[in-house]
Amino acid sequence: MNEHKLITAVVVLGVLLCLVSAAAGFWLLELRASNRLLDKLALAKPGIRVSQIAERLGLPMREFSNVKDLVEWGNVKDESFCTGKKLFRFYAVTPPCRSIDVYTDANDVIVYATWVQL
Repeated sequence: MNEHKLITAVVVLGVLLCLVSAAAGFWLLELRASNRLLDKLALAKPGIRVSQIAERLGLPMREFSNVKDLVEWGNVKDESFCTGKKLFRFYAVTPPCRSIDVYTDANDVIVYATWVQL
């Protein structure tokens, strides 16, 4: 009977260790992705041309210049802010899938940058 309890305890302990290891692995992936995202977002400072940093932000996904599209696809929902602006979306990090939204003026000079969960 003691042998059966010992085997059960070892199996339960093994399952718990596997779950803790998996959780720690996912947490580590999330932390690394968040740090990469913040590093890329720090590049998109207002006053810099988007062309100067575009290669380092990630894979270009979309570019919008229509106010209606900016409001629909972007994080900023204020039409007055979006008037005269462009939105560049870059695929930034995975996993989890996140992108960087860069708002520029008509001359492609950055005015605002943020990130979005895909």
